[in-house]
Amino acid sequence: MKRNYQNPTAERWFREMTEDLSKFPFSFVYDGIHYDGFGKEDFHLISSTEEKTEKDETKEFCFGLQEELQVTLKFTYYPAYGVSEWTVWFENTGTQDSNILEDVRSTLTFTGETPVLKGILGDHENQYKMYATDLTKEEVHFLSDSGRATHVNFPYFNLEYGNGGAILVIGWAGTWMADFCAEDEVTTYTARSVYNLKTFLKPGEKIRTALFVYAPYTKRDEAYAANFWRSWFVDCNLPAEDPFS
Repeated sequence: MKRNYQNPTAERWFREMTEDLSKFPFSFVYDGIHYDGFGKEDFHLISSTEEKTEKDETKEFCFGLQEELQVTLKFTYYPAYGVSEWTVWFENTGTQDSNILEDVRSTLTFTGETPVLKGILGDHENQYKMYATDLTKEEVHFLSDSGRATHVNFPYFNLEYGNGGAILVIGWAGTWMADFCAEDEVTTYTARSVYNLKTFLKPGEKIRTALFVYAPYTKRDEAYAANFWRSWFVDCNLPAEDPFS
């Protein structure tokens, strides 16, 4: 029997983010100005598209920022699992070098008592060792700067809080950083796919973040969370069987 992993709260979150992109959990600094989300006062909407399949729904928004920078958000939701994921592109569409782009990050907050971060460390000296950290007692900081995503640390995290939790993932970036801290019952997660990015773009040059995944689950149980993640990954990420092979 296939378990039902639908999540009405996650569904509402996805709808709220697409209806008010100023609240989107993404920020960066451009030309010395800090931008949180994609508010209408700063980001001119150039185009938006929507695509639905049997398993997912993807919305893509293309914005203009200042005169030369084009920013594209690709935001996908999997309704059978309540999983959201996003990637952001930056492109210089002008004729001169862009201004400085830096401090690019995704930030999520979670409200619930007794937050505990679980996962595995990376390879080499850590040999994928398991860990569990009570975030009410200490903050957690992960940094991968070797150019390989799973050297020493591993960019997949299981955050338990309240009566549920969330699987959080930073896609396969060469360098990345993740921070977790809790104050009272609010836990903040900050993720960077290039942790010290500070650059400008040549005319026509385009760069992107890694894929950020937010997969909330509704039952605080490690086996439940593992089965939830495994079901989504197999169903929505692995190549489908070729009926003609």
